[in-house]
Amino acid sequence: MPHSPALRHPLKSLRRATAVLALFATVTTAAQSATPLVLPGSPAAQAAPGPTEKSGTARTVARLVPAMERYVANLMRREEIPGMAVVIADRDRVLYARGFGVREAGKSDPVTARTVFQIGSVTKGFLATTAAIAVDSGKLAWDTPLVQRYPGFALKDPWLTQQVSAADVLSHSVGLQSYVHDDMIFLGYPLADRLRAAAQAPLTAPFRQRPQYVNLLHPVVGAVAAQAIGEADWDALVARRIFGPLNMSDSSTTREALLAAANHASPHQHLDGKLQVVASVGSYWSSLGVGPAGSINSSARDMGQWLRLQLGRGAIDGQRIVSQANMDETWRPRTMVSPTAGGALGWGVMFAPQGRRITHEGGTASYGANAMILPEAGIGIAVLSNHQQEGLPFALSQWVADRIAGLPAKDYRAGFRRSDTAAAPAAAEAVNSAPLEGRYLSGTLGPITITRQQGQLVMRLEIPGARLRLVPTGALGFSAEVMAEGRFRELVDEGFSPIYQLQFEPGPEGGGYRATAVNPQGIQHTFVKAPG
Repeated sequence: MPHSPALRHPLKSLRRATAVLALFATVTTAAQSATPLVLPGSPAAQAAPGPTEKSGTARTVARLVPAMERYVANLMRREEIPGMAVVIADRDRVLYARGFGVREAGKSDPVTARTVFQIGSVTKGFLATTAAIAVDSGKLAWDTPLVQRYPGFALKDPWLTQQVSAADVLSHSVGLQSYVHDDMIFLGYPLADRLRAAAQAPLTAPFRQRPQYVNLLHPVVGAVAAQAIGEADWDALVARRIFGPLNMSDSSTTREALLAAANHASPHQHLDGKLQVVASVGSYWSSLGVGPAGSINSSARDMGQWLRLQLGRGAIDGQRIVSQANMDETWRPRTMVSPTAGGALGWGVMFAPQGRRITHEGGTASYGANAMILPEAGIGIAVLSNHQQEGLPFALSQWVADRIAGLPAKDYRAGFRRSDTAAAPAAAEAVNSAPLEGRYLSGTLGPITITRQQGQLVMRLEIPGARLRLVPTGALGFSAEVMAEGRFRELVDEGFSPIYQLQFEPGPEGGGYRATAVNPQGIQHTFVKAPG
């Protein structure tokens, strides 16, 4: 959603591209694909068995396919995107699903309509729909305070704690600072510790008046929805109530399932100006980490079924999955960020003379996605990519939406320039570290120890067990770099290091040192050296 980062931004990476990964050959062919689903008018149509009924939406889409495919090839070539998949559907059928490019740069395996990608925060629309199923059961209401169902939930304001509902979380209208404590998700803090930190987090917007994008509380909504209808957890809920009935057999919610899929896309980023395959996929993108804020893996083929359910307002192929009334609630804006853009439940809504655009971007460290529904046109679009989220999937959805609306083709990526990788901070003069060593306590990060090991300061976060190398950057200033060991190697592989900038200062009247750790989104943690 343009001009609305609080709604369109993916699950935001803490990426600092200091890791040097193996270089693979850049993509030179942007449109290799297998095309199991085609339309009249598509270059592959003659190979498709059997007739295809030409509904009005089918004819509309068929007319734009040749130009769209040329545009996709152009975009991929210009921006060095290894692979993409595009699906377009109406409520009755998947009209178009095709893969472009390759699953992994330097290899020949093509992306197809069944290639599995991470879809990041596009997952939030699925969470909203499963919450709607729970509301349909009569055991949950959109305005039920979360604390009534999840006693561990609390915010800094006691009154607010008693008010916040699933709808407030799904519309990002709680008032918490944007991206608050995402770093704790990636570092592997358990949900209970993240919620303890949320209870101390700053409230920087009026309740229910302005959306501020927060991932931290979505696992609570997932847990409450699952509990309301007797499912073990949200993963089981979405699998049984959405993936199963929609025959979304390529879709899953775990890292293990993504990697086990024979036809899955490898993750990619541009590092040091070069396209590179990322060495691993973080475990934090699944249920124990981001959970229903961004855990789903899916294919173009499966996303076509998801679009059909949305366009059918909860019904597909004659089967009612969700009531229309509660599906309609998921598209109703709860807050407005401009006269023409608002935040709904798991979606952003844009209003235009040609009709609404219901949309959400998704991005994990090395995949990008967008889903967009055009209710008045009766068409849905999804774009998946095996490259870090930089806005291309949303731009392509916008291009398609414009053409469906009869507007001139617009290249939304005409001015795109990939920013240069920020250079690592130059090491500063060594400081006397002895006074900094010791045990610290943080109200958010918990107990921390700082010791000198092999000539360098190392900070250990005791709860998750992560060790961070402290590299001097100035007077009592340090860059905290995650050490690539054990499960924390994933953080380094995906570019989440350094994760903090630290500044130490002596306590009042020369007392014990205290420090402030700031993550790349500007979220702060403070910790104080324990006495003795």
